[in-house]
Amino acid sequence: MQLFRAHSYFFLVLLLMSISCGPNNKAGEKSMQEVAIFYIPFDFQTYIGITTDSIEKNAICRFSISSGSKEAVSLRQTLGNSTIGKFDNDVVRLKASGLVEQEVFIDMDGGVLFGRGGVEKRLPDNDFKTLRTLMESLAKQHSCDQR
Repeated sequence: MQLFRAHSYFFLVLLLMSISCGPNNKAGEKSMQEVAIFYIPFDFQTYIGITTDSIEKNAICRFSISSGSKEAVSLRQTLGNSTIGKFDNDVVRLKASGLVEQEVFIDMDGGVLFGRGGVEKRLPDNDFKTLRTLMESLAKQHSCDQR
């Protein structure tokens, strides 16, 4: 009887470990996700319009950060401060995929678009300045050409 009980506990432990560590572990999956960043410095002037459709191809800087990194958390907090406003699809300077549920686009003046054709907002001046500083720092860390 004790042998049966020991085997039962062993299999129970194995089952619990496979559930908590297995491939369907959403918490572990979330912490391992990457945020893809496509960036053109906000004050950089272009001869052609950079849109939500062309930012990936035309980005000067492309890199990924962990979705759990302090930079990703700071980006999410900053975006959380956005208010009612307009987004200009001809001067897109930043695309972030994997940061929040939808893709996020930011124009050169702090206009924010959540998802393609989604909600348009605007970053307050102080938050836009914070975002610019953070993006400049990340670009340097990833050896991006700032032209």
